[in-house]
Amino acid sequence: MRGSLLTIGLLACAAATAGTINLNAPPNLLPAINCSGLVTSTFVTGFTATGLSGEVYATETCGRYYKGTRVGSRQLQSWTSALWDFSGNATSLPYDGLVPNMAFTATDAYGDFVSDLVSGSINGVSLSQAQLFVNSSP
Repeated sequence: MRGSLLTIGLLACAAATAGTINLNAPPNLLPAINCSGLVTSTFVTGFTATGLSGEVYATETCGRYYKGTRVGSRQLQSWTSALWDFSGNATSLPYDGLVPNMAFTATDAYGDFVSDLVSGSINGVSLSQAQLFVNSSP
């Protein structure tokens, strides 16, 4: 019995330890059409009372066809604002016009840390994956 309680206690502690959560783009950022792969970049802009705020850039290239022959392409691009909870679940909001700071980092009162992992660019916009480094469960 004592061993079982120790195991349960260790598992509870393990659930409250540090971890990294990728802050992915919310679904349905661009119209649902069949094009090439959707590319998104997420940028965190700060902590909120219930999670994090940020911006998401999305782009997708679509072929243009005339009588079954590809005659060009068009590119769809979109910016949207987003809110993430501390589990990484995203909600999109109308774009607030905030230009993301690629070097933004912040730490909250619990020691949770957010940053953008920038890796290249597309269409002049940095490719970024916003990340939350959770210090512990609140």
